[in-house]
Amino acid sequence: MRVELQYRQFTIDDLEQMVARGILAEDEHIELIEGQLLKTSPPGILHAACIDRLNKLFSRQVADDITLSIQNPITINHILQPEPDVMLLAPREDFYMRARPTAKDVLLLVEVSDSSLAYDQEIKLPLYASAGIREVWLVNLRDSSIECYSHPAAQGYRLCERFFAGDTIHPDTLATVTVDVGYVLNPLRPV
Repeated sequence: MRVELQYRQFTIDDLEQMVARGILAEDEHIELIEGQLLKTSPPGILHAACIDRLNKLFSRQVADDITLSIQNPITINHILQPEPDVMLLAPREDFYMRARPTAKDVLLLVEVSDSSLAYDQEIKLPLYASAGIREVWLVNLRDSSIECYSHPAAQGYRLCERFFAGDTIHPDTLATVTVDVGYVLNPLRPV
């Protein structure tokens, strides 16, 4: 006798109801990826320090004309709501209180990867590309590099460039923002 398993696909509304009813904690590390609730590990010490450096670096350069979002969800569609590490978003008066940002709001999305490298490269990057997010940076803590992905297409990003300590990079849509790769990767290097 063959048992056929059935899986339930969750939506953003389901996720919000689970949080509202206390089934999931609001600060629980959960991502909604293609209708599945995936529990992610809390950031390790190197991961958290890198996010803090990016926060400091971007905060100094973007002023009030850009919204800096740290580890907050983005709505791609009704079954896809990942939580990137850092996003630079087009400004909105309500600071995204009425609705979460969508792909069209993202000027730059950054994922910091150490233990999550395969997940970020194989699962999240293709989803970001198919959603049309124009530029994604993957801070690869394992290889001490920043991978810059741009020119999204349905199959993935058409362009990937890698940068290392000693390099300086700029987001495509924010030419005035300068990022010292060595500073992002090395917590002891001054900005």
